Amino acid sequence: MADSSGVAYHDLVPVPDTETISNPSKHEAARTLHEGPTASHALATSPTEETGLVQQDHDEEVRDLGWNEPKEAIPAPLVGGMENEDLWVLVRRFDKVRCRQSLYPIHLHLTLFKQMYHVKEFPHPVPNNLDLNIADEDEFSPDKLRASIERLYMTVGIGMMGFGKQIMRLRSWREKRRTAWACALYFVAWMFDFLVPLFITILITLIVYPPSRDIMFPPAPLALVSASTGGVQKPKAGVLGSHDSATGAPENHKGEAVEAEASNFVNSIASVALSSASGKHPQDEPATGEAAGAPNDSVPDPTALAMGASGARAKQNGANLKHDKSKVPMETAMWNGMRPIMHAIGDLNDTWERFANALSPTPPFPREMYRLRLAAVVVPMLAASIFITSYMVVKGLTFGIGFGFFGDPVIQPGIKWLNSTYPNWQKLLELRNTLLKGVPTNAQLTITLLRIGEANKAPLPPPPSAAQPPPDQPAAVTDEHLRTVGADEPLNATPEELAAAMAHDPNTAHEHTGEDVAAAKDKPHGKKGSRVLGALKSGVKGAVSSALGADHLKAKAGSEHAKQRLGVVPRDPKSDVSGPSDFKCRYHGQKGYVYIATKSTIPCVAFSIDKKIGTAGTSGREERELHPIWSVPIGDLKELKKIGGLGWKAKLVVGWALDREVADGLEIVDKLGNHYVVTAMVLRDELFNRLVAMGGQKWEAW
Repeated sequence: MADSSGVAYHDLVPVPDTETISNPSKHEAARTLHEGPTASHALATSPTEETGLVQQDHDEEVRDLGWNEPKEAIPAPLVGGMENEDLWVLVRRFDKVRCRQSLYPIHLHLTLFKQMYHVKEFPHPVPNNLDLNIADEDEFSPDKLRASIERLYMTVGIGMMGFGKQIMRLRSWREKRRTAWACALYFVAWMFDFLVPLFITILITLIVYPPSRDIMFPPAPLALVSASTGGVQKPKAGVLGSHDSATGAPENHKGEAVEAEASNFVNSIASVALSSASGKHPQDEPATGEAAGAPNDSVPDPTALAMGASGARAKQNGANLKHDKSKVPMETAMWNGMRPIMHAIGDLNDTWERFANALSPTPPFPREMYRLRLAAVVVPMLAASIFITSYMVVKGLTFGIGFGFFGDPVIQPGIKWLNSTYPNWQKLLELRNTLLKGVPTNAQLTITLLRIGEANKAPLPPPPSAAQPPPDQPAAVTDEHLRTVGADEPLNATPEELAAAMAHDPNTAHEHTGEDVAAAKDKPHGKKGSRVLGALKSGVKGAVSSALGADHLKAKAGSEHAKQRLGVVPRDPKSDVSGPSDFKCRYHGQKGYVYIATKSTIPCVAFSIDKKIGTAGTSGREERELHPIWSVPIGDLKELKKIGGLGWKAKLVVGWALDREVADGLEIVDKLGNHYVVTAMVLRDELFNRLVAMGGQKWEAW
């Protein structure tokens, strides 16, 4: 029997799907969403109690719910049970985060935190009955490692910071009534040897009854709470412009501040590592003065130029790099070790997101089932804790340590027997197949929401963007963001103290803990150094413009590479905005549109140079009237891969020299092995989202 969410009651018992493990090569495929090959497909096509505008019936081929419109013009809620801002956070992080990034001394647009950019069809049983898992053969790249670390900051990092500050608030005695109750409860339980049952009971309450979380741990903006005192502090950004970020930096849309923090977190680590590799030592700088400062004033900071800095430092110390026989093996060992590290970080991120989505489910996933399952696992621990003494725990723990240390003659034969008798037995023990069975990661949740839009022919509008920087004004603070329980004032601060802490102060963000930190962080160029960089940028800008102009001549001469570079640097990206059925782009250098036809007998994606496609794509005109150059049925899509409009080095140079964004492309592969590469597409991510959510394919992330 199934509930309204399309989930069976027997799923309350997390029995692993043994068929997925024992018969991983079984071939099963579906061509449409409505065949329900996974729980994600089934939930997307099932009726729900709470409905948004996306889930309402309509007669149009594709309903435009506000593509290319400001967020104020987009109706709410788009999906029942979700705020539009929360929906856009998920979709934006599913695609990527675009932000104005400063990579000193190069100022450019960078595309950061790529989460989903290459998927392949997975025609076999999927673990957890949810697709879009990361492939086991997913290969390492520095960009993927960066994305994993940024995602680690936004999930585990922010969560642990919030937990630490809540503990500090509780032990600081600033909120006296709450701390007094907690203190009394603790020592009463300690007196009767009931500490473990107390902690387990609190854990069960937090899991089963969500309102108890705000009662035990009253919310407060993360940046407003001091990690050392538990009281109110001035946010590191100098203003409380966001509620869930560590610095309180202002944001135009929910979640942007945390995303920018994650990017700058990785950049700061790289900056410190680069300064260490290049031997930057501010304390060795000559005394200030015109004579001493003149050479430094004429050149840029070498740590910002980056190229060859570490080698230059080794040479200046008398090292002969040609005789260094440790360089190659050490680099090889480091690079070989990065792949398992990247996968371990990815698994940690996935597990954290699954626990978060189990404790606070998002529609259309069940609201109660996962919480009850987690509580059912903890309840036996509560019963056992009443009878198990501390002596028994210590004896069992020390025995386990000893057996693990000395028991190799027993452990290794046991593992060999398991490997031969039950192949892939380790996967049966994975949390996603047992305790967290059916619980999605954020990526799996996002693709389910995208599929809801496609199932109702109302694609979700892309996350809105703002051309202007966020204002340096305090964000609105309500009881949802800051409150306490009982008669205590929030953070034991008066309204005047809170207002002063939240108000903008431009000097706070530049405060350092010492002069040595300030000297190491600052990268002064001086006036002459800035002029050197300005002249360099002017020269590079001319060279880049000439190279891009030459591509038109090379393309006419038949160069395929030049054809794929045409239009990758649009003069006015807003003029190339399209969707939701047609997307301006190029194919072999030809201007045209990729369009999606859903009213035809077989839904398909095609490319046409027909200039009237902009209106034809939404009017239901037959595909044959549009004269497509190529057409692929949605059910025949096998692989989708986002590709760059330029190489990563050229992208950096173009972004720096021209101060413009590069329009990327998409590679589409069908089941016959045909490859179609469309380029110069401003709404590349939006097309990717529609294609990945439309059919019955089960995808695997690469």
